[in-house]
Amino acid sequence: MKGTNWFVRGLIIALCIFLAAGIGYRFIYLQPAGDLGLGVLLVLALLVVLVLSESFNAFSIGSLLSLSREVDKKKAEVSDLKTENRELRSQVISIATTVSQRQTSTNIVGLPQDLARMFTVRAAEETEVQEKQDAEQAAPEEPAPRAAVPRLDRRKLEQRAIERFLKANDLEQFPVVREAKLMAQIEVLDPVSTSSPIFDAYLNSLDSEIFVEIRVVSQYSVIFFKERLYVMLTKLSHYKALKKSNVFMALVLVTMPGEEARPSQISRLFSEFQPAIAGGLLRIVEFGFSQEDVADLYENGT
Repeated sequence: MKGTNWFVRGLIIALCIFLAAGIGYRFIYLQPAGDLGLGVLLVLALLVVLVLSESFNAFSIGSLLSLSREVDKKKAEVSDLKTENRELRSQVISIATTVSQRQTSTNIVGLPQDLARMFTVRAAEETEVQEKQDAEQAAPEEPAPRAAVPRLDRRKLEQRAIERFLKANDLEQFPVVREAKLMAQIEVLDPVSTSSPIFDAYLNSLDSEIFVEIRVVSQYSVIFFKERLYVMLTKLSHYKALKKSNVFMALVLVTMPGEEARPSQISRLFSEFQPAIAGGLLRIVEFGFSQEDVADLYENGT
């Protein structure tokens, strides 16, 4: 390593002290005091150059300007890379979703065509959806109050609850199938029943298939829903075993303004379906709507 030339360094230090003393004398004692003329500024620049030249092996004003341009260039490149990264992630999600949906509706390697159809999830027919709505409305309800109340549009309520569920779980970017049902071929796996329940929504994320069911919480709805929930979970259990993938049902319990479910009923629901919850087949989510949230969901207005 090259030794330090203390003689040259001492001369530079002495020169710096001399220049600093001259600047201080000019700045303090000569009139007008505190004036920095062009000559003083040039001496200051020379002093800075001397100090920096001693601190670094090589010093160049041009290098500093070049470094500034390089920093601006790197910032622009980083910004472009971030934009490309966001676009690439969006494309990857879109491609993965498309591939997953095609795998759901096409043949599986090693399985006959007829058996492969059991993997398909499709939107239910309008008549099937109407039958489902009629069955839900036919369930026992609370005694009607003396004064008539506006009728709640359940389809709109389900749509709003699904939107809140997707937003809360960061699933808004995935396509959703409303009123989804398993294909009829699922009965091959279920020797007891050929019925195929209709779910309020279905989506296929990057790592799981999610079936969504919306229920309005009231005094009776939870009690009379248990049997239907059991049928739904049984079908999904067969479907999950066949697909060998992550499949679960999200049961969204919606509490309307002025209504409450008995805590014992919710606790009983958790208790009776604990095996499905522990196995990851069932996830229960609770949402509460305010009067403002549902003001436009009544057919006759509020």
